[in-house]
Amino acid sequence: MRANPKSDFLAVSQTESNMNIASVLHTAPQATAPSFAAAINANRFTTRKPDRAPRWIKRLVNPLAPILLATALIGLPRANANPLTITNAFSSARHFGPSPILGPENYALVFGADISPTGDPTTALATQGGVTVPLRFDGSVTAPSRYVGNAPFSVTLADAWSITASRGTETAGSVLTNIIPHHQLLPLVQNLVITGSGVTPSLSWTLPALGDLTVNTNLVSVFSVGQGEVAEFNLNGLHSAFTIPSGILDSQHVYFFTVTLGDYEFPYGLINTSETYTSGFFTVGGSSPSLYQIFATYHNLTGDNALPSADPDHDGLNNATELMLGTDPTDPASAGSGLIGVYSYAGYLHLVFTINPYLSIAVAGVFLELRDGSGGPPFRLTGQAQAGLGGPWVNVLPILVTGSTYRISLPLAGGSTGFVRLRFEAQSTP
Repeated sequence: MRANPKSDFLAVSQTESNMNIASVLHTAPQATAPSFAAAINANRFTTRKPDRAPRWIKRLVNPLAPILLATALIGLPRANANPLTITNAFSSARHFGPSPILGPENYALVFGADISPTGDPTTALATQGGVTVPLRFDGSVTAPSRYVGNAPFSVTLADAWSITASRGTETAGSVLTNIIPHHQLLPLVQNLVITGSGVTPSLSWTLPALGDLTVNTNLVSVFSVGQGEVAEFNLNGLHSAFTIPSGILDSQHVYFFTVTLGDYEFPYGLINTSETYTSGFFTVGGSSPSLYQIFATYHNLTGDNALPSADPDHDGLNNATELMLGTDPTDPASAGSGLIGVYSYAGYLHLVFTINPYLSIAVAGVFLELRDGSGGPPFRLTGQAQAGLGGPWVNVLPILVTGSTYRISLPLAGGSTGFVRLRFEAQSTP
């Protein structure tokens, strides 16, 4: 049965330690990786003519010639037409500002290399000191054999990483990446705003204090929700304003923009960047999609996997919960440990949860309405409590505890059973 996309639940109970979350699970077919094999073609074999050999030697050698030739072929080493190689190793520090989709400000070290041939069974690792991170294939049109990995930013990991690769029994020698100069993150630009509503809006921002940090690159990028980056402009120097040229935006898509400051070092590329996102989304005329529609489109959720009750990454959190928490519904590693939990204390059953701090929150009756600044319909949630096994569910307005952490509570008499849950409403564009 298809779950109702308008009303979905995350439920927990006093008698159950696990949160019960309605899910529709689908498994995509696994792509079959290409196999590779080396081949040897023996086109011609010649021997010197034994003009002066005695006749008895000819009788001995000639019958053995096919055997000797076969033995020689078996003993030849097999040539590798596609030797395993590692090139263009890089390491970069990346400072991401708050994002309409990605959530709060965060920091990361990103490292990798171009490794060929790609595909199964090629594997790659990045190592620094006692830290080892597996690299994943992340090829694109401009870097078709790129493998990348990431780790939380730390000055202790800003030195060079050693990149190694293996393919079956074949290995490639380690290659070192660059180091991150200064071991410092570049700051974000400030006061980034959009003006205008047509196909050529303008962006303006304030440059931060840079101190002795090197910044030689200033980029403006245009992203279409569901399509990714559609344009990038190198401003050739530090600027504080830019107008999107005509021919980039249309009225059929939803957009957001970023302003990037970077330290470009040849031959590694951008080795230290800060990326600031515009607040909310931009549309050229028409109504804005709902917050949930933007969330599902951005993460490429389709079919039943796009339902608020679905759990495409099988991490125990449905899409509605992941939107609320600010986690990635396609990545089980972002399951949001510590962001939601249930406990009993002082005669109450409590469900405590954290809302993505990037979202704005307004109270509407017993509902909290979550918005991202784009102007589309909000994402709504409320708490529900049930005393006993057969009592009615009662809507309960979540109470702010601190910051972006909320709580719903149910009083419990001694030895009684109670249930609490969250109810979501993902509204559509009117």
